[in-house]
Amino acid sequence: MLARVRRFDWLFDRNAPRPADEWDVELAGDSRFAVIPSLGSLVPGWVVIVPRTPVQNLRHLSVGERRNLCTLSRSIRPYLAKFPGTIFEFEHGSAYQGSPMGCGVDQAHLHAVPLQFNLIGEARTASNQNFRWIDPPDRLDPWSSVPEGVEYMVIRSAVDGAVVALVDSPESQWLRKVIAGKLSLTEAWNYRHTPGLPNIRATIDAFRRDVSAH
Repeated sequence: MLARVRRFDWLFDRNAPRPADEWDVELAGDSRFAVIPSLGSLVPGWVVIVPRTPVQNLRHLSVGERRNLCTLSRSIRPYLAKFPGTIFEFEHGSAYQGSPMGCGVDQAHLHAVPLQFNLIGEARTASNQNFRWIDPPDRLDPWSSVPEGVEYMVIRSAVDGAVVALVDSPESQWLRKVIAGKLSLTEAWNYRHTPGLPNIRATIDAFRRDVSAH
């Protein structure tokens, strides 16, 4: 039986097939993480930061690895700041393979996206009794407030701080639905149906223009 090829295998498995889609391109990164455009971008400047090793969620990384992740996420903010809005970072943290929170990829990844509204406030407003919100003591490492083995979301920004939501009944792409609704793009939330190619191309161009200028 052939092994199942997962969405991000090409980033850490040399034997995995190399994708030909234009959104599967490294924009930045280091030996531990890769930055690529987010498939389903609802706005330009939307990227995901993916560990180069298989891991279910970012809570499972070591403290040192999460610090490296945060260092990389800060380093790409000048690229994302070319687009209007405040840069928010978020993760749907799935606890097991096949969970709806994994959004069909079963690999940890951190979204980073400039938004012209407060994603933390909008998420709190849209949530229900299935969400238990935590204000983490360590805003630089909110994952340290997540108990082992639970489904969660982390949202943070340099301006609005960080929050954690422990999720009792996970829902696929929940934060994408919140963002799509705020942007009046309610039908475009599903990355499988709406890839957002114009926004992806604008993101790629922003990174490549900066590189070519040097």
